[in-house]
Amino acid sequence: MGNSNEILSEKLALSEEDEQYISDTAATLQEAKKEIGRAVLGQDDLIENTLIALLCAGHILLEGPPGTAKTVLASSVAKVLGLSENRVQGTPDLMPSDIIGTEIMEKSSPDSPYTYRFEKGPIFTNVLLFDEGNRASSRVQSATLQSMQEKKVTIGGKGYPLPEVFFMILTQNPLDHEGTNPLPEAQKDRFIMQYDLTFPDRETEGVIGLKTTTTQYNLAAIRDENQKLEPPENMIIKPKDLKSVLNEDKIIRIQHLVRKLPIGQKVYDAILDIVRNARPDFENNDKNNALAHTFNVADLGFKNAHSYIQEGAGTRAIQALMLATRARALINNRITPTIDDVLALADPVLRHRIKPSIMAQGNKIEAPEIIRALTMPYRLRP
Repeated sequence: MGNSNEILSEKLALSEEDEQYISDTAATLQEAKKEIGRAVLGQDDLIENTLIALLCAGHILLEGPPGTAKTVLASSVAKVLGLSENRVQGTPDLMPSDIIGTEIMEKSSPDSPYTYRFEKGPIFTNVLLFDEGNRASSRVQSATLQSMQEKKVTIGGKGYPLPEVFFMILTQNPLDHEGTNPLPEAQKDRFIMQYDLTFPDRETEGVIGLKTTTTQYNLAAIRDENQKLEPPENMIIKPKDLKSVLNEDKIIRIQHLVRKLPIGQKVYDAILDIVRNARPDFENNDKNNALAHTFNVADLGFKNAHSYIQEGAGTRAIQALMLATRARALINNRITPTIDDVLALADPVLRHRIKPSIMAQGNKIEAPEIIRALTMPYRLRP
C-alpha cells in the first residue's frame, strides 16, 4: 500500500461526477440527520456523532441517566437509514446465549438422530441497542467482543457472520449507580467514541412535556359520546413514522467513501500529537511534536496534562480520529477534514480511553479536563 507519506501526499483526483456524488451524499446525510431529529429532540450533537460512528463502521458508547432518548435514537437511526434493529436489556441474569443465540438439539422424526440447529440471537441485526450494558455480567460483556471486531459469532466451533452493516449502541449508567459492572478495557477500546448524555435544555424539555401530555382531539370530539376515541398517544413523531432516506447497500458505499477522503498534513500531525500525548509515558514520546512544550495551561489550573493520566489512548484512538474526522467532514459537505473536526471529536474519541491517575482524581480532574488541556494549543491557534 505504500508508506504513510505516500498515502498522505496522494491527491484525490475528482471528476465533476465525483464532486457531485460527494455533494449528493452530504445532502442525503443532512436529510437523515434532520429526519432523526424529528423524533430525537434537542440532541443534534448526539445524532451527528451517532451517524459518524456508523459511517466509520464502528460502535458508540452512550452514558447517561434514564429518559435521554436512547431507545428512540436507536429506533430512529434504524428507520431513517433503512436498517433492521433489535434491543437487549442488560440485567445481572442475562446469558451470552440471550444475545448471540444458541444451538437447539432436535430431530425430525422419532426414529431419526438428533441434530443441532442454531437459533440466532438478537445480535443478528443491523442496529443493536444493548441497553444498560454495564448491568450485565462480565461474561456477557466479553461475549460481544468478537462480534464487534470481526462481525461474526462462534458457536460450537462454527462461525456465523453478522450483517455487513452491524452497529452497536451500548448504553451504560454512571459507575456510581448501584448494580453496575465496569466494561473491560478491551471492550471499551472497540467503541469508536463515547458520548455522555445530558437532559435537553429548558425550551426543548418544555416542548417534549407539552407534546407528550396533549391530545390530538378537539373538545367537540371529546364531548361527542358517539365518536370513538383512540387511547391517548404522544404527539411527538414516532420512529416508525419517520421517512427512510438510505439503505444498507448505500451505507456500505458511504463507509468506503469515508475511507477514500484525504487527510491534510496539519490534521494528520494534530491527531498524532494529541493521541500520542494522551499517554502517561509522555516523556518518552516525540520531543519535537507541536505539543511538547505547551502543556502549561494556567486557566485550567494544572500543568503537564500527561502526568494526570494513569492509562492512555492506544493506536485505535488514532484510527478512530482519522476515520471520524473524515466522516464529519463528509456530513458537512467537505472533502477533507479540518483542525476544527479534530477538536470537535477529540473528547468523544478519547474520553473512554483515558483513565485519570489517583493524583488527578484527588484534584477532581477528569478525562474531559485532560483532553481540553491536550487540545488547548490548537484551540488557541491564530
